[in-house]
Amino acid sequence: TVRQNNKLLYQRPSYEYYDLYRGTLIEHMVFYLTKTGGDARLFPENMPVQWFAEIYDTRFKVYNVLQRRKRLEHESTLKRAVTHDFHPEDLEHDGEGHFGKLIARETAVTELTVGRLMGNYILFSDAYIPVQSGMAFYRAVQADGGKGTFYSLGADVHCLFYKPAGEALTTPDPKECFTALADHASMTGRRFEVGYAAAFECFTDV
Repeated sequence: TVRQNNKLLYQRPSYEYYDLYRGTLIEHMVFYLTKTGGDARLFPENMPVQWFAEIYDTRFKVYNVLQRRKRLEHESTLKRAVTHDFHPEDLEHDGEGHFGKLIARETAVTELTVGRLMGNYILFSDAYIPVQSGMAFYRAVQADGGKGTFYSLGADVHCLFYKPAGEALTTPDPKECFTALADHASMTGRRFEVGYAAAFECFTDV
């Protein structure tokens, strides 16, 4: 057991700080992995101060949305206590388990999505536009007025690949991808939860 009363917390090395505040470790680790695409084993002893400022700014953006929704719930129902979206009722005791399950669920969904993309060779087809629906076909043809070429990798690959004529395609911005996904969800009669959409958008900004 590590004694926690022998010196002030700000005098401790970061590994002892993170051992005490597990939620902060997860927050900083997720930011580091998203920002750099690096390995968790190379997590720095102390991140640049600009990264801490960006983490706080991102946190305030998300909680600004969550707090507005919480206020509307308070005023419309006159409840004494209202929980933020995607938060447990008892954050102090149940927070670690709740967010652990939330991260595990998002990890599983991401792995399934990547598996589907890899199974149809879509994940690394940067120079081509993958087509799996009528809407995607229409958008692909609009890219260059139908002057490009469609390619098929066989009957067992459930996707066509359209290569537009002219210059090679640029890598899409993550924010543009999120906007396209949100628009598609709205057009098909579905909608992201407001808090989830805010967190997702902040994630693409990183």
